[in-house]
Amino acid sequence: MASACSKEQAAPAPRVAAIPVTVSRVTQRAMPVQLTAIGNVGGYTVSVEAQVAGELLDVHFKEGDFVHKGQLLFTIDPRPYEAALARAQATLMRDKAVAANSRAQEQRISKLLTEGVVSPSDADSSTSARRRPRPLLLRTKRSSKRLN
Repeated sequence: MASACSKEQAAPAPRVAAIPVTVSRVTQRAMPVQLTAIGNVGGYTVSVEAQVAGELLDVHFKEGDFVHKGQLLFTIDPRPYEAALARAQATLMRDKAVAANSRAQEQRISKLLTEGVVSPSDADSSTSARRRPRPLLLRTKRSSKRLN
């Protein structure tokens, strides 16, 4: 027994289990490019200011949506602006009527002046009365165009 104990026996090599391998044919196709990196991603933050004041009726985008130049973002209540436009148009019509009436009055007075029925001072006051609505009419036209 002594001889058996003194001799070292080699241990049998452990068997490695077979690993399954999948095989397929090679094909050519587009593959997505994936990039793995550490970093921060930031977006653009923009502040949007209305050109006119008014009650906000509708929002035409959701937070995080992409928006494009010229895209409608908000709807502001148009009623106050429509009312202001209607007022300006009514004032313009009134001023035009006053100007037309002043011209007609001046024509009547100038005819009466040539006939000698009215005095020259009455004719002068009629002429100045006709010229008075003109600056008012021009100012009303400018404000009406600005509201359009």
